[in-house]
Amino acid sequence: MSTRFSKIEQIVSTLTKGEKRLLKDIINNGAYGDYAWKFLDEKGNVETVEACGYCVYYSYHAKLLKGCAMTAMCQSICRKLCPAVNNQVGRYISHRNDWWGDGSADMLFIREEYRSAFEEWASEKGFKDEQGALRHSISREDLDDLYRRLDNFIADLTYEEAEQNRDALNAVKTIIHKRMQEK
Repeated sequence: MSTRFSKIEQIVSTLTKGEKRLLKDIINNGAYGDYAWKFLDEKGNVETVEACGYCVYYSYHAKLLKGCAMTAMCQSICRKLCPAVNNQVGRYISHRNDWWGDGSADMLFIREEYRSAFEEWASEKGFKDEQGALRHSISREDLDDLYRRLDNFIADLTYEEAEQNRDALNAVKTIIHKRMQEK
């Protein structure tokens, strides 16, 4: 793991898995442009520096979250990463609610010197578990789809194929079902 990646993992360590997933989706799908924006310097003072803006509502995951859930998750991220000026300004990430003034979108800003490190972190598919193994975060909707597709696949098997592999197929369906209940 690169030193830059480790630094980003340290910065986002207070976020939940869902919040990390949302932040990654915002970075991967919401790039909006370069700006000069407010951040905290090393002493905790507000300074204006170059940054990249990311539109929260361009995020794929954000579209899956509706109303209060989306608002609550974004507020939680901002409370953790943007502690100053009413949870709007942080050392590495800053937030601006209602960017266009019509209630349609918020923006997150990442300091330019950390932009590529955050983008590298966000582009990694999955997350590291407690042992450092790469795991993939699958949404409830994707698990539902996987379960349905597996049922369709099983329906297409011959009787002999289904009987021969029944235990293995049931084991996979059980794992998928357990994951669905965790979400």
